[in-house]
Amino acid sequence: MYDDTALRRLLIELAASHPEHAAVIRAFTPLALARGKLLDAYALSRKTKPLDGFPMFRFEELPVCSEKSGAIASAVLEAVAEGFPGAREQVEAVRDALKPGSVRRLCKASLAHDPEPLALFAEKNSLSPDVLDMVIAQTVKILMARTANSLPEAPFDPARKTCPYCGGKPELSVVHEKEGHRSLFCTDCGRHWRFQRTACPSCGCDKPDNLRLHFAENTPDERAVSCKNCGHYILEADIRKRDLALDGAAIVCLGMGYLDALMQEQGLLPLGESA
Repeated sequence: MYDDTALRRLLIELAASHPEHAAVIRAFTPLALARGKLLDAYALSRKTKPLDGFPMFRFEELPVCSEKSGAIASAVLEAVAEGFPGAREQVEAVRDALKPGSVRRLCKASLAHDPEPLALFAEKNSLSPDVLDMVIAQTVKILMARTANSLPEAPFDPARKTCPYCGGKPELSVVHEKEGHRSLFCTDCGRHWRFQRTACPSCGCDKPDNLRLHFAENTPDERAVSCKNCGHYILEADIRKRDLALDGAAIVCLGMGYLDALMQEQGLLPLGESA
């Protein structure tokens, strides 16, 4: 049976240690808990044979079942309504408009990076585009994670800048184990892969003194890493002193919004964005 005790404890600790982001963390807590339960409930059998080529699957190839995507979207809607009570009326309007077939169609459009079907659906049904986009985006992320979690572990390639499972960009760097290994977490499917400690995950530059570390006050284990060569940055958490499994480490980025703001004030760009 799925046990979310550790995740609940981590979210409470994050809110307590980051009071400036406590409201955001509490708002996203129901969604984080729902994601864990859904990935457990709809888990696929783990493949054991390595697949040919990388990424192992592509966005447009992801199977989207109307029944499962509809059930996942329904659970996401409940979590969004709980976390954002001020938007409950807008969430209920989206719930009333979405049917399993339309969820599947909108998820496929999102996977194809085609925003038009979502915009048209929101306009036709007088829905909040932001709420609809959020629900579909979170549903797609869970569908992608479900597939990615079933894939065998990718072989270590220290220079791989994109996700070997889905081809997505990294959103978080995590330093772990006593040796100080570095892993990147995918913004799309949520899986992680090893990456070299001294290189930029955006441009791959591995020159001495190219990477700069940016710390906020009182959070030495949380930082941003920027690249002098390309001007991009990535958030990074060092979990070696924390009672935290690597698989669950991505949740810590909920408390790192201040570093995002600090980097962008300095004119630096998140990975995947261009000037």
